[in-house]
Amino acid sequence: MIAIGFAIEHEGKEILDHVLKEKKEVEGHVFYLGKYAHKTICGMVLGMGKRKSARSAELLLRNFSPSLFILAGYSGALVPAIRKGEVCAVENYLSEELRPILLGQGLPLYKTVCSDVIVADPESRSKMAQLSAAQIVDMETEAVYNTAQAHGVAFCSIRVISDEYGDRLPVGAIMSSWDSEKGESKPFSLIRYLLSHPKETVPFFQFVSTLPKIRRKLTKVILTLIYNLEI
Repeated sequence: MIAIGFAIEHEGKEILDHVLKEKKEVEGHVFYLGKYAHKTICGMVLGMGKRKSARSAELLLRNFSPSLFILAGYSGALVPAIRKGEVCAVENYLSEELRPILLGQGLPLYKTVCSDVIVADPESRSKMAQLSAAQIVDMETEAVYNTAQAHGVAFCSIRVISDEYGDRLPVGAIMSSWDSEKGESKPFSLIRYLLSHPKETVPFFQFVSTLPKIRRKLTKVILTLIYNLEI
């Protein structure tokens, strides 16, 4: 079995809606089950951040015992050379047996640093890149990798760049739009926030309008990877 985890449901929409069509509830959590390229797959919305994603990954690993865990989702660029929509694999949290497969698929390998907060502006990105020597940033890879390692399960993190080095993100609007525990959208919370912070409205919708297109790129890479795996 192959496990696929997403921090928020939006990141995995095509896979969760159209590939993994069966739902199963275990210990109050929803898992998505299905097959692709004759391989059995279990998907889960892990929730945002290190602690929540690690707890969810532990639950998935304990109940389904996959042989591979693929973490997938959005990531921010910490250096100017990496562009929005680029799909990459994380180099510093990777099971070595998967390295040649990812390279053979043409994926660049970047070092990530895992942050507890959204890194939202060039100044913060520059500082984080200098301190970590990383090229990208996300909030879950390190924690989910450590959980998979504890279970002896192969792991890779596939990321698509959602924001570039020079972008300034409307952090308040972004955080109000998602339930960090469940990884689900909160439209009413977002509306309330934007009514009291109207200057974030245009930047927020400019940011999210690009996400479906780059998500489709991520989905294509994940499905190609699964197709090519010999499991």
